[in-house]
Amino acid sequence: MRTLNILFSFALMTAMFAVLSCGGGGGGGSSTPGDVVKTAMENLADANYDAAIAVYVTKNGEELSEKEKNKMKAFLPSAKEDLDKNGGIKEIQIIKEIISEDGNTATVKTQMIYGNGKKGNISSTKLIKVNGKWRVRIN
Repeated sequence: MRTLNILFSFALMTAMFAVLSCGGGGGGGSSTPGDVVKTAMENLADANYDAAIAVYVTKNGEELSEKEKNKMKAFLPSAKEDLDKNGGIKEIQIIKEIISEDGNTATVKTQMIYGNGKKGNISSTKLIKVNGKWRVRIN
């Protein structure tokens, strides 16, 4: 559980997560920041680590280096293990989605409901729009 909360904060820093997917693959075609966060966590739950990582960028909106991607890849299996111990994901609730006035950054507050009924901590994820697509920022 602690590992999952770190992951959620780390990216959800999050990691790969969002972290890679924004709608189906690696570059992020989802229409809202909340969609990106949900997709990243679903990719984690499905062990689709490359897709999870693909949604992440640096805080300046730059692609992650191979070293950064490899660090995330090494961490994700333990986060998935924590998810599995809690019955996987039943639901990811979007508590609040705040998009900046200029439309280029966003903050999404989420809460995960696990398959066993437990609720995770409310997490805050920062996103940035890169080439018209929402991506999760790693701070």
